Amino acid sequence: MLNAKTESICGTCQFWGGMRKLSDDKGKVIVQSMGWCNNPRSLNYGKLTMADHEMKRAGIWRKWPVL
Repeated sequence: MLNAKTESICGTCQFWGGMRKLSDDKGKVIVQSMGWCNNPRSLNYGKLTMADHEMKRAGIWRKWPVL
């Protein structure tokens, strides 16, 4: 689980392609451990990343619209 307010983490990014859902209280993101990066601006584009992987480059992360 990830805190829903966490930024620069793959599991809370709109481009992350893993299985996830928002908890009922909307405070946590329940994530599968791995997912595809679908952000063409990321160095990890097209690669599998862990949900808790931190994005090092500024301006890459975009908030998942569900949040």
